[in-house]
Amino acid sequence: MTVEETNATAALSIHATLACLEILTEFDVVEARTQTRIYAQYLGFCAIDVHFLVTSASELCHNLIMHAGGGLFLLGFVQSQHDLCNGIQLSTKDRGPGIADIQLALTEGYSTANSLGSGLPGVLRCCDELSIQPRTGGGTYVSAIKWLSS
Repeated sequence: MTVEETNATAALSIHATLACLEILTEFDVVEARTQTRIYAQYLGFCAIDVHFLVTSASELCHNLIMHAGGGLFLLGFVQSQHDLCNGIQLSTKDRGPGIADIQLALTEGYSTANSLGSGLPGVLRCCDELSIQPRTGGGTYVSAIKWLSS
């Protein structure tokens, strides 16, 4: 599992954007979870990995609402260029205040929103790769990838 703050999380190509959803309310989070579950099952992820992906999508989308007032959730089919492994990429983009200290935000129990502080650390545990990048002009881009086990 890796955490990167640059664009170099993996040599990959996105073969398809499966869903692009604006996340503003809890109903939008439910839709993101549903779309993630449908595509993860369709692509052949085992039940445990489907659960990990749905949990990660939920955490990322809740962060959009709690910390940035909303944003975009993108679900993509990806393929590693070095070993042709298939996976799902969960991405969020927002225009919120950004994350002041990324390493601290990845610490279990740390929260700026009076919550449990398990969101990003949970995504880190559930996915194979996690990238968190500040966006020019404000906001944050978060990308998590779960590779399909062979």
